Amino acid sequence: MTCLTDPQKRQLVLDGLVAVDKALEIKPDYIEAMTYRGLLLRTQALVEKDPKLQQQLIREGTALGDKANEMRKARASS
Repeated sequence: MTCLTDPQKRQLVLDGLVAVDKALEIKPDYIEAMTYRGLLLRTQALVEKDPKLQQQLIREGTALGDKANEMRKARASS
C-alpha cells in the first residue's frame, strides 16, 4: 500500500477544487458541489503548515457547509 505525500495530497485537493469551482460556475446553487468544496477546503487545511491559513480554510469550509445545509432545508420546505 502506497501512502500519498503531502504535496500529492495538496495537488489532489487543488484539482478537486478546480473541478468543483467549474461546477459552481455553471450552477451557483449546486448544493452538492458547495458541500464538496467545503470538505475539500477542510481537507486542504490538514496538509497546510501555516496555522492562520489552516484556520481560514476551516472557517471557509464550514461556512460553505452551513450555507449548503440552509439551502437544502429551504428546498425541502418549499
